[in-house]
Amino acid sequence: MKKRIPRHIILPMIILIYATVMAWTNREGFISPASRPTYILISVIELLAIIALFFFLRKKEELKRRREESER
Repeated sequence: MKKRIPRHIILPMIILIYATVMAWTNREGFISPASRPTYILISVIELLAIIALFFFLRKKEELKRRREESER
């Protein structure tokens, strides 16, 4: 039986890849001294949101698993 990759890993990974690609395509914003703080701030906020999403989804899946086990 093939083991399934959990949703709390897949979704944040997809969003992280997307955010990395967007940061790479807009890297001129990092080179410009005027917009560097904004670029860094947005990148940090995106990273924090991805980390929060990971923990939220992991907790949600854990609660769902516990509920399914208790119903048996």
